[in-house]
Amino acid sequence: MGFYIVQGDLLKQKYDAIVVPSQPSLRLEGNIGGKIKDVCGERLELELKQCKNINITECVITNAYNLPCKKLIHVANPKWDGGKHNEEYNLESSYISCMETAIDFGLDSIAFPLLSAGAYDFPDRKAIKIAIETITNFVEDYDLEVALVIYKESTFSSNRDIFNQYKNNLIKGELTKTTKEYLECMRMERSRFGWYRENIEQIIDDGTKSKSINEKLIYFMSLKGLTKFDCYNGVISKTAFNNIMNGSIPKKNTLVALGINMGLAIYEINELLSPLGEHLDDMIQRDLIIVNLYERGDDISAINKSLVAEGFVPLPESKD
Repeated sequence: MGFYIVQGDLLKQKYDAIVVPSQPSLRLEGNIGGKIKDVCGERLELELKQCKNINITECVITNAYNLPCKKLIHVANPKWDGGKHNEEYNLESSYISCMETAIDFGLDSIAFPLLSAGAYDFPDRKAIKIAIETITNFVEDYDLEVALVIYKESTFSSNRDIFNQYKNNLIKGELTKTTKEYLECMRMERSRFGWYRENIEQIIDDGTKSKSINEKLIYFMSLKGLTKFDCYNGVISKTAFNNIMNGSIPKKNTLVALGINMGLAIYEINELLSPLGEHLDDMIQRDLIIVNLYERGDDISAINKSLVAEGFVPLPESKD
């Protein structure tokens, strides 16, 4: 789970899905649509012709052909008309429709342009605020990596105060709570960990036999003397972590981030990934970056900066 703001070219982002602003007719138009048309050619146009027209806020998913992503999600996002036709609500719904579609199709990550800005006449600042608020609220509850890609340097620079405010809020995280609330949260987590301490010998003895993700998490928590809070804080929400402990199956990215947050060795992270049939593969460039940086002592934030700089999907990171 995570949300990142990137200044760069949307079509170069190595996310599972790229969002394409579209008309209800699904014609490939505008700056992004025109570029995608040039890259993907007739096959994409033929696929889109098989789709029926859609309404504003609705989207369809297609193959990505020659692009580095797996899929394209075409959304009919609203044009600005002075706020006369629920444009703000419709823009929010457009983002949500795309993210829900990504999850429905089993995708781990999605990259958005700044929807409804530019040719769609939405004021940049309004479009940015809606994008940030909608995406951050969504990723609180869903295991999805999301990037908002700002193409123009001028747009990025002129709205830096909004981005800085967003970044500062993320950095503050738990400190937005009162000190008393924060300490109480820690106390409750330590109390919950009492059961693990009482049963630690049996848990560790059974650790190598464990086959499920939650069993492996319990094993490593006991082995390292960690609480739930130690595991999820700075990576995912408490709710999302509890869902995993109750049997929900997380994405590879989430488990890697949890493993790093727990201070596991690479071989231990691979053991944590084994129920998914996954591992950190040094033949995969993204995995190699993670392994090399982690082994030299970098934390998740530093690793993510390098991943984003190389155009890769970052690991889940939450300061809330």
